[in-house]
Amino acid sequence: MPDRKQIIQEASEMFITQGIKSVRMDDIAAQLGMSKRTLYEMFGGKEELLSLCMDHYWEMMIRKRNERNARARNVMEAVFQSMADMLEQRDTTLSLMVSLRRFYPRIYTRVGEKLFHSGCDALRQLIERGVQEELLLPDLNVELTVITFIYSITGLMRDGRKHLSDSKISLPVAFGYVAVNFFRGNATEKGREVIDEYIRMYNDRKINMLRQKIRDEE
Repeated sequence: MPDRKQIIQEASEMFITQGIKSVRMDDIAAQLGMSKRTLYEMFGGKEELLSLCMDHYWEMMIRKRNERNARARNVMEAVFQSMADMLEQRDTTLSLMVSLRRFYPRIYTRVGEKLFHSGCDALRQLIERGVQEELLLPDLNVELTVITFIYSITGLMRDGRKHLSDSKISLPVAFGYVAVNFFRGNATEKGREVIDEYIRMYNDRKINMLRQKIRDEE
């Protein structure tokens, strides 16, 4: 019989890929080859198991983010990689959070607070690193900088999607605009040079991808 860790890992994958509302305790028990009664005895019910699964999923994502940030050559690389990861995961994140808010509000509130504080902590560390690397201004108000950026991003994800759609602006474009201008505004001359170099590299990749697409269609 699978242990608690294996059950949480498998159930997490099912909730993420099939949807929180769709997955029943019967489905999880059948997937794991165990009785529903045993599953209930181990976890109490779906909400208790789901809560553990959400902790497992987000802790895994936070750990991966922190590991990538630590490997980044400088803070600007870490910032733009984090933004890219956020955009890549946005559909999964939105689907999970919408379902939690509707069907499991207590888990939604707890997870939301956890993600908010984790995001603030990660950004705070990046800003402090950026100051040490002399890529960000030495006299930044770190807490104000963190709060301003976090609420700009979360506001776009939570409230700005319809306005962006009406204006025919994609979410990745909006994210990039906010991130680039925010960090350029708080960067040293050296930092702005690094940011501009990443922008040139990104634009070069887009041009090369477009050229390859044209060649493939010829």
